[in-house]
Amino acid sequence: MSANPLEAMLIAREKEVWGHIKKKNGQGFAGYLAEEQINVTKDGVHSKAETVKGITESGPPEITLSDWKVIMIDKDAAIVTYMTKIGAAVACGPEPVTARESTVWVKRGGKWLAIFHQDTLADSGGGGM
Repeated sequence: MSANPLEAMLIAREKEVWGHIKKKNGQGFAGYLAEEQINVTKDGVHSKAETVKGITESGPPEITLSDWKVIMIDKDAAIVTYMTKIGAAVACGPEPVTARESTVWVKRGGKWLAIFHQDTLADSGGGGM
């Protein structure tokens, strides 16, 4: 975990978001999102309402989070990146699914909210660019 208290708090918020996703708790999840939040997935660009609806329909009960990095944009904005690994049984296939995740957090009215999220399936080959 990060030694910087702000970075540690942002990582903790991201973990709390995943707790709501695992429980399919749309109302709790929505409380972490800015109104204009968008979520970019392989299926397209989704609004806050679409994102919240999506997690209430299917949430991964088995997930591992790792490889945390926080980049401060300024005192009221940050990018949090990390890896997710969803178990094979949950991913509906023989292998676990690993993805790289990025969330942009902004401070609004004293509260940190997610304004942008994108997930990208990770290359299992380990190659570079």
